[in-house]
Amino acid sequence: MTTVVEKKLRLGVVQKALTLLLAPFVLNAILIALLSQAIDRSDKLMVLRLHESTVVQQTNNMLVHLAEVLSAGIAYAALHKAKDLEKANYRLDQMKLTVENIRALPKHDTNDELIQSMVGLLDTGIALTKTVSQSTELGANDNFEQFKVLNKHKDDIAQRHEKLLQLMSEKEILLDTVSKQEEDAGKSVLFLVQLSFAANVLLAILIAGSFFQDITIRLTALVHNAKKIPLNLPIVRCVGGNDELTDLDATLNKASAELIEALEYRKIIMNMMAHDLRSPLASCRIALDLLSTALREKISPTGAAELARTSNSLERLILLINELLLLDKLEDGMLELKLSPENIKVVAAEAIDAVAALAKKKQITLINEVKRDYALLDRERILQVLVNLLSNAIKFSPENSSIEIQTSTTYNKLKVTVCEHGTGLNQAERRRLFQKFYQTETGKEAGGTGLGLAICKLIVDSHGGTIGVDSASGEGSKFWFSIPVEASNTSTES
Repeated sequence: MTTVVEKKLRLGVVQKALTLLLAPFVLNAILIALLSQAIDRSDKLMVLRLHESTVVQQTNNMLVHLAEVLSAGIAYAALHKAKDLEKANYRLDQMKLTVENIRALPKHDTNDELIQSMVGLLDTGIALTKTVSQSTELGANDNFEQFKVLNKHKDDIAQRHEKLLQLMSEKEILLDTVSKQEEDAGKSVLFLVQLSFAANVLLAILIAGSFFQDITIRLTALVHNAKKIPLNLPIVRCVGGNDELTDLDATLNKASAELIEALEYRKIIMNMMAHDLRSPLASCRIALDLLSTALREKISPTGAAELARTSNSLERLILLINELLLLDKLEDGMLELKLSPENIKVVAAEAIDAVAALAKKKQITLINEVKRDYALLDRERILQVLVNLLSNAIKFSPENSSIEIQTSTTYNKLKVTVCEHGTGLNQAERRRLFQKFYQTETGKEAGGTGLGLAICKLIVDSHGGTIGVDSASGEGSKFWFSIPVEASNTSTES
């Protein structure tokens, strides 16, 4: 008995499927979060690398401009060429532009110190240029003082230059570090992408395997069991678990057990009909016939008619029992066919003779258009089919009409058709016509058991053939059956 805890933990097939589908979403959400962090870090490192690369480039430009200012200033002090002074002023403007470019960059820890160093160099370069530009207006003593000032500027530039080189070296080291970190971040992103792909493939395989193990195998077992039920074969519980498939397995087993039990009851009833009903009824009918013969001269017409009605009733009951027993054997596959090559025209002629009296009562003409074809069949059973089809055709045909029996052979199949010109059948009637105990409204009025066509179908099926009807309301009907000319695998020879 299922406990309360088991009921709470019970997962149906839909819940299991949703759980399996949820797993990839959770995994991918985690991987996307990690990938997003890695990409964000990689973007930041890329921005930092670009920043440091720009700083190094601008610092290098500053040093180049400073060297040009110093070279042009010394040349002007020595040669007093205006071209050298213009060059020095141009390089000073470039140094100012470089300082502005550095200031325009995003704030960074080392930018302030670097800017201060560059501004100091710029101020020193301006002072140096101003000093040399005044050299043409000074005397000898003043030139000596100017030389001392130039040496002082030179020493100042050398110190600031050294400081700037140191900062530039630190920037280059930082740039190398950032580049390496950016490379590592890129590898991390690539690794996460590969990991995501591999994880999804692995998860898909695991989900498919889990579904196959938990659902597909159990469904296959259930289908295998379900196929046994129409064959009346016993089945055993084959599905574990605690979901709808387990319930379905239990239901199939219960249905199978009940069906087998019902079949046992049916066999008991059939045996009872065969031994306890048919024999006594046959004896009663024989006794009535003997009584009717013995009292033929003494009994009144009313009594004779009553004896005849009773005998006919007993005959119908015996016929019904015989049809039920035959139907039971056919459905169980226990009826053996006595197959032999037969001329279907001769069999059709025998069937016509069997129903000739019935046709004569309604002035119906029976026309045998059957060709002299041979087929491997059970003569008595096919004769029973033809008699049944002809009897039905006579029953539902109008008086003074005709019924034709025709044959054709195509693709190693012999087709026999009984054509009548009655009221015809609608689609709903045609669909159920060969079911057990089914009768149309007209058929109920005409009488019968509703087993004749069902027996015909089983006999034809046992020959490996097919049976059907082509009809429409008001246009008559063509009942036909088709059987192999040679023996089929479903036939059984005695």
